[in-house]
Amino acid sequence: MKKRCFSILLITAMASSALAGTGAAQVWAAEEKPYDGTTIRVAMQSHTCTDIIQELLPEFQEKTGITVEVDVIPQEEIIDKAQVVLAAGSADYDVIMYDHMYTTQFAGAQWVEDLKPYIEKTEYDIDDFMPGFVDSLSYDGGIYGIPIYGESSILMYNTELFEKAGIDGAPKTKEEFDEALKKLDEAGIPAIALRGAKGQGSNVQPWTGMFLEMGGDWFDKDGKLAVNSEAAVTALDYYIDLMKNHSCDGVESFTWDQVQLAMQQGKVAMCIDATNFSSRLENEDKSTIVGKVGYTVVPDGMSIGWTATWGLCIPTAAENKDAGWEFIQWALNGDTQLTSCLQGDRCDPTRISVMNSEEFNERYNYAEGQWVEQTLAALDSCPPDYRPRIAQWPELGEAMGTAISSALAGDDPKESLDAVEEQFSHLEDPNYQMFNK
Repeated sequence: MKKRCFSILLITAMASSALAGTGAAQVWAAEEKPYDGTTIRVAMQSHTCTDIIQELLPEFQEKTGITVEVDVIPQEEIIDKAQVVLAAGSADYDVIMYDHMYTTQFAGAQWVEDLKPYIEKTEYDIDDFMPGFVDSLSYDGGIYGIPIYGESSILMYNTELFEKAGIDGAPKTKEEFDEALKKLDEAGIPAIALRGAKGQGSNVQPWTGMFLEMGGDWFDKDGKLAVNSEAAVTALDYYIDLMKNHSCDGVESFTWDQVQLAMQQGKVAMCIDATNFSSRLENEDKSTIVGKVGYTVVPDGMSIGWTATWGLCIPTAAENKDAGWEFIQWALNGDTQLTSCLQGDRCDPTRISVMNSEEFNERYNYAEGQWVEQTLAALDSCPPDYRPRIAQWPELGEAMGTAISSALAGDDPKESLDAVEEQFSHLEDPNYQMFNK
C-alpha cells in the first residue's frame, strides 16, 4: 500500500480571477517604493520558468524599483557554484535557485535563511504550494526555499499498444501490472522503459520507488544505513527483471531522455518517469503517440512516485535580503507562475491554484484531464526524503548507481548492495524521517 505523506486540496472550480485570492496579486511593500534604486543579483538554473521570469522583470522593477540581475547557470553547474559561494560567505547573490536535495546541507550549515519569518511577516500564501515540495525544502522546523518547479513520477502508457495486447485500462496494482507485462510479452510488444544509465539521477530513481514501496528504507529504526536489506534486494531483482525481460534494446544505458524518446516513437508500451514528460509526449512535432497516452499513478505494491523540486532561497550573507524576498514573492506568485506555464512549454508548477486553474487545464488537457488528476494524486503520495537529503547523498547516490548498474550487468544483486553498505557503514542519521515507521 502507498504511504500517504500529505494531502493536496483539489480545487475543482477555479477561474483565473480566483488566482488573485491565492497570492497571485502581490501586496507590494509600499507605493513609494522603499527599495527604489536597489539592485539584487539572482542565480537561477537555465529553465523555461527562468526565461519567462526574465521577460517579465520590467513589471517587477516598475512596481518595486528593484533592478534584478539574473545569472543564468546550467543545471549541471549551478549547485557547484552555489556551494562555493555559500560556503565562502560571499554576498555575490541575494537569491539562489537550488535542488531540494541540498536543503539539509545548506540549512544545517546556516548558509541560507529560514524563510518562515518572512512568510509570517508578509502573510505569504505558503499553503497554496504543493505540501510535498515545501516539505522537501524544509529542515528542522524551518522553510529554506520556496518551490519554483517540481515533479513526481507516474506511469504513462500507450493506449493503442495496450489495446493490441488486450489490456483493458491502466494497471492499478502490482498484480495488474505484472498481468499487463505478460500480455504485452505474448503480443511481442516491449513492455516498459526505465532509466538504466548509472547515476543517482538515473537508475537510482526508478529503483528507489520500488525499494520504498516494497518495505525498505534508507536507514533502519536505529538510524543505521540499510541499503542491503531484504526489501532492497527484492526491489533490485524486480528492477533487473523488468529491464532484462520486458524492455527494449539498449535500455541499460537509457537516461530520462532516451526513456522519453522510446515512448514518443512508440517503441515501448509503458514508462515510469517524470510527470512533466506529458508536454513532450503530446507534442505533435516530436511525438508519434499524441492522443494515445494514458496516465496513472504508479501501481500500488510495485512502486511510489518520486519527489523532485527546486526552490529559491536567500543566502545568509546576502546584502539585500528584504529586496530578495520581494523578488521571490513576485517570481512565484500565481500570475507569474501561470504565465510561465502558458507562454512556455512547462507543466511543472508548484502552486495548487495554478494546477487547478481553467487556463492551465485547457492548455494541458492531456487525456481529457487525466494527466492533471493523476499528477496531483502522485504528488499526494511521495515523501520529501524519497532520496535521503543528507550531505553525503551525492557520494552515496553515485555508489548506489554503480551497484545497480553492476547487478544489471550480471553481478549478484545482494553482493552489489553489500559493497555499498560496507563502504558507507559509517553513515548514521538518527533524525532521518523513516518512510516505513
